[in-house]
Amino acid sequence: MAHKHNQSINELHLSRVFFLGIILNVIYVVVEIVYGLLLNSSALLSDAGHNFGDIISLLIGAIAFYLAKIKPKGNYTYGLNKITVFAPFVNSILLLIAVGAVVMHSFKRLLSPVPLDSIIIMIVASVGIFINSLSAWLFFKDRKKDINVKVVFWHLVADALVSVGVVLGAIIIKFTGAYWIDGFVGLVISVIILVSAWELLRDSFLMMIDVVPKGVDIEDIKKVLVAESEVVSVHHIHVWAISTTLLSLTVHVVVSNNYTLKELEQIKVKLKNKLAKKGILHSTIEFESQDFQCKHDYEC
Repeated sequence: MAHKHNQSINELHLSRVFFLGIILNVIYVVVEIVYGLLLNSSALLSDAGHNFGDIISLLIGAIAFYLAKIKPKGNYTYGLNKITVFAPFVNSILLLIAVGAVVMHSFKRLLSPVPLDSIIIMIVASVGIFINSLSAWLFFKDRKKDINVKVVFWHLVADALVSVGVVLGAIIIKFTGAYWIDGFVGLVISVIILVSAWELLRDSFLMMIDVVPKGVDIEDIKKVLVAESEVVSVHHIHVWAISTTLLSLTVHVVVSNNYTLKELEQIKVKLKNKLAKKGILHSTIEFESQDFQCKHDYEC
């Protein structure tokens, strides 16, 4: 029986989303650099450098997405699907680095407040809110289907939250003159982002080392397989992520009779259909008779 590979994400839609997200952020960074140079504003130039991280994040995600579409060939029997697992791990690290930079900057502003042009800050940050929120919205629909998309989504949300905090801080500064608010707001937002960044880093790392993917219950899968009347028991079950959208499973199934090859094929079809309903579309099933005895574990 041929393996069926399925992508739950609309590839054409996602490729357009990556492209549009990159274009929007490139335009924003260019505008920040131009006005930063014209106004001789270190704040605008430093923010441009920070938002450049969004472009890198989007590029990494897009490259992984396109490489994953390369068909298996030669020694690359799974193609380059695993790239989609490494990409969110790298992006999670970049997100943590970005949070670290914001924390350092916020502490500096908290301990040594400096006068700020609140009007310019509000205008630039408002544009940042719009660009990053629009970019994040583009990925919103697919964020639960693919961890690679999820980490890009949260990277954009993080920058949008930073911009929201900057606007709120600038408003308070405008009416109170309390310049330390700028640093305080930055620290609060950093904590919020850190929680999501750490979760994404953990999930992507676990996928890299082939831990059973999040949301997959091994015991439930065993119950589903054993529920078939022809199946006595199952063992040596392994589930791992080939990519962020493709799960793979291997399992040894002990059957109750010495079935013919045709009968075993029919049983296999039923089991594969059950596994497909659990989101596992790439499965390999090995049958064993009840009187089969293993001499060595690796032979089983």
